[in-house]
Amino acid sequence: MVRRMLAWLFVTAASVTAVFAQPPQEPAREQYVPIDQLPPSEQMPSAPLVVAAYSVVWLVAMFYAWTIWRRIGKVEDDMLALARKQKDAGR
Repeated sequence: MVRRMLAWLFVTAASVTAVFAQPPQEPAREQYVPIDQLPPSEQMPSAPLVVAAYSVVWLVAMFYAWTIWRRIGKVEDDMLALARKQKDAGR
């Protein structure tokens, strides 16, 4: 399951990178040019990249919290079963 999740995460990251990748428009400039003076075709929109990054981080965090919740539930079930066995053995 972990391998599947890592593969899915890799494929998602690769597809997001491919969607937002831009081909080079022209060779790099030799001097600094403020972004206000660049033509719109050369300005890189950062909002989609930031949203994609935050989305991936939140999805991974929620998946991790969900797996911990499931594991804690299993441990609680095991503890209840052990308590029942101890109670039955004490009679």
